[in-house]
Amino acid sequence: MLGALPARADTTLQVGQTVMVASYYELRGPNCQVMNPPHVRIVTRPSHGALTVVRAQGNTGGAGRCAYTAVPVAQLLYRGDRPGTDAISWEVRYQSRDRKVERMSAHITVGPAGTAPAPAAR
Repeated sequence: MLGALPARADTTLQVGQTVMVASYYELRGPNCQVMNPPHVRIVTRPSHGALTVVRAQGNTGGAGRCAYTAVPVAQLLYRGDRPGTDAISWEVRYQSRDRKVERMSAHITVGPAGTAPAPAAR
């Protein structure tokens, strides 16, 4: 079982704010064996902020056979340093040998500090 919180494809934030762009974990087999998190590699770095991959502890959420299982996760965090729009991209490599590398991307708009972010599109 492979897991990921959906990537935030188009995000708006203020200078100084941090947003979690994506979060990934991996489980194996019917007994929900916890694996190390997938390897996340930044391909395109931002020019208006900082993009980092961190390891943390999370859970699988409330759906499926492995609901609420504690798992190590690899999270992609973006911090806005100055106003502008960034196009970022990254690759995710799961431990399963039959999986290909997944390529993901997102656009992040950083507004000046003290401005309200635009409401999310529905």
